[in-house]
Amino acid sequence: MIRLGEKEYWENSYQQLHKTKQKEETKHNVHGRFHIYDWYHPYEEVAEHLKKIIPVSTTNKILHVGCGNSELGERMWQDDLGNIVNVDYSPSGIDYMMKRFESLQGSGSFTPKDTTCKYLTMDATNLEFDDQTFDYVFEKSLLDAMLCDSSGEATFLEFLRQSRRILKSTGRHICITHSPPSERIHLFTKGSLFAIEQHMELQTSQDGSDPNFLYILKPI
Repeated sequence: MIRLGEKEYWENSYQQLHKTKQKEETKHNVHGRFHIYDWYHPYEEVAEHLKKIIPVSTTNKILHVGCGNSELGERMWQDDLGNIVNVDYSPSGIDYMMKRFESLQGSGSFTPKDTTCKYLTMDATNLEFDDQTFDYVFEKSLLDAMLCDSSGEATFLEFLRQSRRILKSTGRHICITHSPPSERIHLFTKGSLFAIEQHMELQTSQDGSDPNFLYILKPI
């Protein structure tokens, strides 16, 4: 059984990515490829929706929680949505993405910007930022992974408390999950932390796949 709600599972997965890259380098005597993966949707499928929620600005502060080896935060930064902080509780995952980002910067793949894109090791239930730091908190599939654990609902509620604390009063929490409102609204509104401002169905490019859902939460 895949243990998506457990830190050990993700740490082992990202350690394996490091090993795969090292094997490629040893075998071919070239720089190994960095492998990225985005759950549910690649950036191209959600970019239009995100740009309607997050205006282009050099002053935006956006936290991408549970980033894994997704390029989504990096792509938001490239599209000038603001200053991006990507966090994940797996040290190996963050190390992998930091090295990838540094490699891309070194190769001249990025246009120089006045904004920043960072990767930090951090637990979603213990976000080490000052109160009212961010304009947006974004997560894609994090809720679904948390719910794979028996204590998942309690864990997600603690994450929502952290998100509410670090969001500005005008900020928004954005969640992409595989479940419809009938299965998610009760989780988002627990603790009287957020109200549902909007939700929408997201179609996927994969034939025969069920739609996913985007929720915008407004601090109460």
